[in-house]
Amino acid sequence: MFYGVGNLKVMRLYRKARKLAKVYGACIIFIDEIDAIGMSRQAGGGGGGLFGMGGAGLLNELLLQMDPPNIDGSWFAKLLRNLGLRRKKAERPAVLTIAATNLPDVLDPALLRPGRFDRQLWVDAPDYDGRVDVFQYYLHGVYG
Repeated sequence: MFYGVGNLKVMRLYRKARKLAKVYGACIIFIDEIDAIGMSRQAGGGGGGLFGMGGAGLLNELLLQMDPPNIDGSWFAKLLRNLGLRRKKAERPAVLTIAATNLPDVLDPALLRPGRFDRQLWVDAPDYDGRVDVFQYYLHGVYG
């Protein structure tokens, strides 16, 4: 969905998610096949993305949107905020980004840092009985 469209698509997606999060309290973004834009920037001659073609800028934009806002936490900034001379801390609505991939070993290390995709859930392929259950579940409406 994102590849070849540019950074603007990522910016619009997160802007819309933040607006929805303000209304509903939180918003979830799911990105399937994150490896298409999240491939290591060292792979493919440093270009990143699919076969090393221009995905690094898109990956950088995704990382930027996932990071919390830059908050000036110095004592002077806190003093100015307490005196009412500076606006309160920047607050971003809760936007949770979830992604899936079949190739976790090719992801850029920056994606796996704390605060980004730092929790991983591994799902193994089902065994024979599990596959039969999946077929029966989805074919129930067709042949049942």
